[in-house]
Amino acid sequence: EARGYYEQTGVGPLPVVLFNGMPFEKEQLDPDELETITMHKILETTTFFQRAVYLGELSHDQDVVEYIMNQPNVVPRINSRILTAKREYLDLTASNNFYVDDFARFSALDSRGKTAAIANSMNYLTKKGMSSKEIYDDSFIRPVTFWIVGDFDSPSGRQLLYDAIKHQKTSNNVRISMINNPSQEISDSSTPIFRAIWAALQTQASSSAKNFITKMAKEETAEALAAGVDIAEFSVGGCSEAEEGTASGDQQRKDHWASGGQ
Repeated sequence: EARGYYEQTGVGPLPVVLFNGMPFEKEQLDPDELETITMHKILETTTFFQRAVYLGELSHDQDVVEYIMNQPNVVPRINSRILTAKREYLDLTASNNFYVDDFARFSALDSRGKTAAIANSMNYLTKKGMSSKEIYDDSFIRPVTFWIVGDFDSPSGRQLLYDAIKHQKTSNNVRISMINNPSQEISDSSTPIFRAIWAALQTQASSSAKNFITKMAKEETAEALAAGVDIAEFSVGGCSEAEEGTASGDQQRKDHWASGGQ
């Protein structure tokens, strides 16, 4: 149980000391200084609890741990990909008229140019309006864009994609697209899910593509395809026949896109 809790928190390699849910910095774990640093933190935090008690926000019959966890600045677990000291950003300030289809030109671009070419090549999944006051077509501007990067022929990549689509169902302000980052050499046999997703993005309307890709992101679909089930069995209402043809052809274009995603 303790190991499960530790893995869920995502605090990183041991040893780890938590104070009110926040891990100490590595330099603070010096045995000679640990007691002094802990006492300083206790003194700094005491005023917070004194104020909460004075204002009636915390009483003697309340769970203090629960009170801390309900604070807006406290997260239940730490995601090392988000909460990290070293930040890496994509430079989205460049603009050009290039696309990933021209792989020779794409390979010659610098990082900013490649990012712009990828942005030019993106096709997005969107949610239709949820009331009569909202615009129902795909031209409605969504203020939030998610680029989902992962190996969609692996369970972790599919789960990441499925979670993103599930989140999108709650908001009409989000649009998402996918960048495949394969963990092994690309071939017809190793990329059935990604090729199906790519085909849907290139040939289908947003609504049909989203329904189809949602199916592709489910683990039972991957298991069925691995067992030899025809991918046409997973078609959804509104999909055109162009999807199946694109999934089985134009492999060079898909390989170029996948390589660019790396």
